[in-house]
Amino acid sequence: KKTYNMLYNSNEKKVTTRNLVLGTSLILISNLIYVGNGYIVKWTELKAPEIALVRGVLQIILFGGLVWKTKQESQETVKGKLNLPIVLLLALYGFCVSSSSFGFLAAVPFMPIGDLIVVSFTSPVFSVFIDRVILKRPLTWLSVLLCFLIIAGSVLVIQPPFLFDPNV
Repeated sequence: KKTYNMLYNSNEKKVTTRNLVLGTSLILISNLIYVGNGYIVKWTELKAPEIALVRGVLQIILFGGLVWKTKQESQETVKGKLNLPIVLLLALYGFCVSSSSFGFLAAVPFMPIGDLIVVSFTSPVFSVFIDRVILKRPLTWLSVLLCFLIIAGSVLVIQPPFLFDPNV
């Protein structure tokens, strides 16, 4: 099997080609669903809280079932304990993810869907710099270049009126 060492810590397990293709496919499907949510809000009379509620219930059912099934199939013991700091971090993570999704859905009526999707997919820029600040990982020239390209591409797609002539 061909493997890729894509992780910073050499003690971590390596990623196989199969897992790389599977992970990439799941991310693409997730992005299609994310964009589809925006179009559903735009085309229907549904409001963001209604869609967020249905999405939350479906996520609880699907992911709860998946966790339960995985726990039933696995006889391995958990290596770490679930202590208060970890529970608080998980709660903060859940709050941030749900706030991000809700913010996306709430912004749909206020701007063109294409611009909204472009802005929402600039999150890697923030991730790279937060990764540097919190985890102290070094910035590489490639990550800085790619962040610049993301921002430049976003500006070209959105074409803000203060940079581009709206009469053209």
